[in-house]
Amino acid sequence: MKRLSIVLALSAALFAKTYVLEDSYMIDGDTIRASHIVGIEKEQDFVIDRFNNKNAVQFPFNKLKRIFDERNISIDSQAAIVTFYYSSSVDYEIIKERVKERFIDAYPTIIINEINVKPLSFSDIGALEIVQIDISQNALRGNKGSLTVWFGSENSKAKRAFFSFEIDANFRVLQATKQIARGTILTQDNVKEILIAFDRVGSSPIDKSSLGKIAAKNRLNKGDMITERSIALIPDVRKNAQIATELVRNGIKISFIGIVQKDADIGELVTIKDQNKRVFTARIISKELARIE
Repeated sequence: MKRLSIVLALSAALFAKTYVLEDSYMIDGDTIRASHIVGIEKEQDFVIDRFNNKNAVQFPFNKLKRIFDERNISIDSQAAIVTFYYSSSVDYEIIKERVKERFIDAYPTIIINEINVKPLSFSDIGALEIVQIDISQNALRGNKGSLTVWFGSENSKAKRAFFSFEIDANFRVLQATKQIARGTILTQDNVKEILIAFDRVGSSPIDKSSLGKIAAKNRLNKGDMITERSIALIPDVRKNAQIATELVRNGIKISFIGIVQKDADIGELVTIKDQNKRVFTARIISKELARIE
């Protein structure tokens, strides 16, 4: 009889279900229960811990395993630490949407696959609603950062809480296909569009809609990514360009071909020389015309 009991116990152990834990969980309310992480019956449920005004509670997996082993519940995890985050009644979808909007506004070519948001501070907001979400410009330079959420009612800010975010995203960027000399106009002949993982950026990447309108600020090597720091906008009129120049006085118009003395855009005042090297100050009216003032 004793041998049969041992066999039955071993069989039960062999066929018992093992629950594989994630590295973190969002918990509604102040109490962390076993049913939040494993599929057990109501009568088997028990309290693991409480937040007690903390935004998160961490357990070494070995400690959790001992707690569950005492109740003959098998668990496993690849994580050494399991974290429980206090969720309260925050609408995380609103926060995620704001994060998405800010990144798309900063990087029009970004492709966002997933956004995760977790609390960094405890805030029991009750019935208060989100009235403002602040994300700094610096937080937009990487795929991980923090933000501030203000809660209130009727546009009145009553409480604030801090959250972390992490995004899984890709960029469409331009990459040099050959060595490009300083001042060279960037076109499809010397750059190509590629897709890269978004990690951290020091300068915003340039998209293909700018091709033909930008030039290399400094020499670019093959494989270099094209960013705002590496390019300069092509001026409407370039230094040493010939341009039709006119002078109007008392209803009399005099025209000649002038030489522009520096790069200039439409509307700018520049110095222009005629063929006799006389110097005039003129305003660029269009790419083909300057008018002496």
